[in-house]
Amino acid sequence: MKFKIVCILFFVAIINQAWAQLLSLSSLEYIADQDDWQVINSYLLMKGWKYMNADSSKIVWAYNPSRDISFSNDDLDQWKANAWFSVYLNQFGVIVGCGYLLSGESGRDYYNNFFNSLKEKGFIKKIQYIKDGALFFVYENDEYEITLVQKLVNSSDYLSSPSQAFVIFITKK
Repeated sequence: MKFKIVCILFFVAIINQAWAQLLSLSSLEYIADQDDWQVINSYLLMKGWKYMNADSSKIVWAYNPSRDISFSNDDLDQWKANAWFSVYLNQFGVIVGCGYLLSGESGRDYYNNFFNSLKEKGFIKKIQYIKDGALFFVYENDEYEITLVQKLVNSSDYLSSPSQAFVIFITKK
């Protein structure tokens, strides 16, 4: 009986960790509403994300990051992760939007569920277009504009394996 309980708890912990990287539409709206980087940082760290880098225009976090040990820690191009999250800043350091990148089957499933949640929350498609081999779909409601992007990427493009990349950009109006 104890073994069964331990197995169930272990399974629940694994499922919770796998879903921690997935940020819901409500989570992305919450992050987009923030004016304080510390609030965003704390929120992502609680969900298992790792702060990776920042400059005057962007702050970057990764979920389950790994890197080629032959490169320095500061070389962000040498890191790979299951997912990436970025907060974009204007020249005054004010948050202007967020980007969320996932890949693989879990990324595709998340993307499809995310798309459905947009419709449920009353987002309306504004425009769709193709640019540089990627599909772009722009949705909006009274508060936010969300751009969904789908593109094939190589494993060298910051992801754990070559696959479809799914990117979500959210900006508060």
